[in-house]
Amino acid sequence: MPTIKAAVGSMRSLKIRAVLDAMQSFGPHFHGGLEIEVVGFAVPSGVSHTPRSRAELITGARKRAETLMGLARDRNESWNYFVGLEGGMLLRASLAHA
Repeated sequence: MPTIKAAVGSMRSLKIRAVLDAMQSFGPHFHGGLEIEVVGFAVPSGVSHTPRSRAELITGARKRAETLMGLARDRNESWNYFVGLEGGMLLRASLAHA
């Protein structure tokens, strides 16, 4: 049975579970009988603890995913996906300009 492996740039169980749930929900569309493995890693986001702008959110998520790609190269890992998730506070006014 094929296994899809995803690395998540966080050790927070909520984020890891969210990625697993998402992959399980659309996994059957890729391949029947697919096994999914999701592992979390503490990697830096490069942004403030609570990002307050869309730019910070995107930068933080991208930095986490890019760090995971480097980690995979360094460790010779066979992860298929690299997931960077970033949470923060966006003010309603900032969303109006999106």
